[in-house]
Amino acid sequence: MRFVIIGGGIAGTTAAEEIRKQSVEAEIIIVSEEQHPLYSKVLLSHLVLEKIPREKVFIKTADWYYKNNIEYQYGVLVTIIDTVNQFIETSEQREIPYDKLLITTGGDAKLLLEDMRGVSYFRNLDDADQILSMIAELKTLPLKDRKAVVLGGAFIALEYINLLHHHKIEQTVVMRADGFWSKIIGDHAKQLICKELENKGVRLITGVQVEELQGEFELSAVLLSNGETLPAKFLGVGIGLDIDYNLFKEAQLEVGAGLCANEFLETNAKNVYTAGDVAEVKNIDLQKRLLVRNWQNAFLQGRLAGKNMLGEHLAFSQVTSYSAQLLDLKVVFIGDTDRKDTEVIQYLADVENSIEIFNRNGVTVGAVIVGGVSERQNITTAINNKQNYVA
Repeated sequence: MRFVIIGGGIAGTTAAEEIRKQSVEAEIIIVSEEQHPLYSKVLLSHLVLEKIPREKVFIKTADWYYKNNIEYQYGVLVTIIDTVNQFIETSEQREIPYDKLLITTGGDAKLLLEDMRGVSYFRNLDDADQILSMIAELKTLPLKDRKAVVLGGAFIALEYINLLHHHKIEQTVVMRADGFWSKIIGDHAKQLICKELENKGVRLITGVQVEELQGEFELSAVLLSNGETLPAKFLGVGIGLDIDYNLFKEAQLEVGAGLCANEFLETNAKNVYTAGDVAEVKNIDLQKRLLVRNWQNAFLQGRLAGKNMLGEHLAFSQVTSYSAQLLDLKVVFIGDTDRKDTEVIQYLADVENSIEIFNRNGVTVGAVIVGGVSERQNITTAINNKQNYVA
């Protein structure tokens, strides 16, 4: 039986590993845009902070794929998915038939309309290498010229803030919204984040957009929609993901906020599964589809997809969480944090901490913690047990 996996990240590679554990005979092909074996995107932040050497980010080596008889096609795009005749076509004009297909593509960073030297995105290992080179060059300038702007209000923006603070580069953070994760967290949590930035000497400007990048051949300044011009030699862009769903739609796959799947990670097409950042998966406990983009979720879904593609019928129901660091402040998201269909309770709000609990029908389904994280496990347990969280 031939298993074809689109995407060589943690979800796809974990699925391949699970298939190989249970079947020596299975033919496994991974088609990936990546130019490298599997590496930890979680560790990329440690790489740019110079906490680990480059080789430590790799989880697999090219030799691992060879020893496990897994064909890994590097730097290859999928151009056609034919779910009727069960084959894919790649950018190398190769048709690959499949018995089971797993789609684990992630997203690409949303790009600015303008681009020039000094503009940075943080999507992958190659970007991390470029960022380190750009920072090294920035540090050769006189102190007065070492200025940077960070655009965005979510996880990638945090990575840039930590990076620039570590390298002692003056930075200004700008965003269109009224604060970080503006559609998820409440006012008190936003105030704690603002306070942390202020205490560390980071300026925050909200409610603005980038109007123009200035500079002839390389970035010299960023013009904002409020008329202010920020001198900058470096612009770190973290404004979300851009996923092209046309490939899936042309294959008659159901698309919502992501590529839709039931609790068994099966799409609406026979023998086609999905997992990871692209997958919008039905949660049987919540009776709704969730699109969860974090490393833990991708790993768990990848492992389950591998089992189900081999014939098991296991439902995905794990409560996953994601932790981020903003300078010295912890931020944790647990479970379902959709404010649109939940009751949000500000459980704790003091000068250093915020806990927001997300309830649906009297049962806790998610939480956001800013500051101390001692209640993280208790909240997760309450969600798993379908209880109302009470400290």
